[in-house]
Formats: sequence, structure tokens, C-alpha cells
Amino acid sequence: MNPIFLAPTSLPNTSVHDMIDAAAFAGFDGVGLRVLSPPSRPDPLTSFVGDPRAIFEIKHKLADSGLAVLDIYTFYLTETFDYGRFARTMDCGAELGARHAVVVGRDPDLTRASETFQRICELAAQRGMTAALEFAPHRKPSTLEEAIGFLDACGCDNAAMMPDPAHLFGSGGKLADLGKIDRRYLLFTQFCGVVLGREEFQPQIGRTAPVVERRPPGEGSLRLAAWLSMLPDGIPISIECPPLPESRAPQEWARELRRLCREELITYWMERQAK
Repeated sequence: MNPIFLAPTSLPNTSVHDMIDAAAFAGFDGVGLRVLSPPSRPDPLTSFVGDPRAIFEIKHKLADSGLAVLDIYTFYLTETFDYGRFARTMDCGAELGARHAVVVGRDPDLTRASETFQRICELAAQRGMTAALEFAPHRKPSTLEEAIGFLDACGCDNAAMMPDPAHLFGSGGKLADLGKIDRRYLLFTQFCGVVLGREEFQPQIGRTAPVVERRPPGEGSLRLAAWLSMLPDGIPISIECPPLPESRAPQEWARELRRLCREELITYWMERQAK
């Protein structure tokens, strides 16, 4: 079946060590790690980058837990490109065994953003990683169609796309639109349940689109089986759900998310086998 990973955004205020413990306790196949904070908001949880001792400890904790690192967050396409900082962060991700570097747009100039993305792809390729673009209605690229055009224009062999249900539907996209993506770009996917609310005008995309609320797998209007039916077989799944409820401990919340995802996944594969 599809391997299941825990996205760091599902436990946003949890340290790397506690997140690894939670994912291992819950039975996940691996994790994603936040290694870069947003440009406007330093995150103390990423302070281990550049600290050899801290990286050594995390590396051995991962080895002891048997967890793999799927991706590292988040390389921002900003108006300026800090080559040295991104290179050091890629080094950290590569040492921890990360497969993908998640890239998010923050530059309204897509021509300049394309040049930045190509440089990020170059850094990733030197370390055996892919650069996975995540489009979002409040970013650039802001729609799936825009993201496809962006990747095609960049022409990087190690470029990928990380589809996210909340962003697809929040940008006015439909489930069937996933079929427009070149299969070579689809190396892993995020997933969450979604509830579609009222439609509002989205200035970034120039049209109305529903307000989307993230929910745990199995809740809302989207089933995992429907999502996976549009993607390559066995694609790794990164669970990005609402933040940890105040009443739940990180390990309990991680276990609940994996349980719900696995139930949906078992249903999907049973339906596949029955056909």
C-alpha cells in the first residue's frame, strides 16, 4: 500500500525530536521536517540547521525509529535568493535522507520566480533530491494550470509538484484536473479531508473559489480513494491536517491521523482489488 508520512504542519509547535517520537509511536512510515522558517517569521524549531551535533542526534533518532524523511519545508520563491542559506539547508536535508524539497511561491514576478526555482532545482539535484512545487491560491503559482505551465517552462529534470486538496479546491480546481498533470511530476502527494464553504473572490486567481477548511482524513467531502484514483499507484501520502487540538497530546493526535488515513487507504485498495 501507499506509504504514509506525517507532515510537520500537522504538529506545528512540536520539536523535531517530539515529532519523530509521535510519528514512530503512531506507526507512520516517515516524516517531513521543517528546516526553513518563513522569511518574515523566524521559527526556533528550525534552529538545528547548521548545528552538527543537533543534526547528528536527529539523524540517529531517525535511524533508531526506522522512519524515513520524505520532504523538507519550505523553500520560498522570494524576490531575493539566499544561495548560501539554501545550500546549507539542502545539505542538512540530504544528510537526514530527505527525498524532496518543498518550494512555495512568494514572488509576484513569475519570470524571476522561475529563475529562482531553477537554482533551487540545481541545489537539490546536486544532493540527489527533487524540488517539489506547491501551488496555493494565495501564492504564485496560484492554480494547478499555472503550476503546470511554470514547471514545463523551467524544464528541470528533478522538478515535481506536490498536489494538496485544500489548495486545489481553494483555487477553484476540480478533482478531474489532477489528470492534467504530467505523471513525471507526481512523486508524492499531500492529503487532508476538506469542507468546502462559501465562495469568495480570490484576487490572486482573479475569480471566485470556495473557502476550504482542512479536516482529518475521512471527514468532509473528499475521500482518499477518490484522490488516489487520479494519481500514480502507490504514491507516498503526506498527511497535512489541522493543527494539534489543545486537548490532544502529539502522540495521540499522530496516531489518530494515521488510523484515519489507513482506514481510508484500506478501503481504497479493497475497492481496487474487487474490480
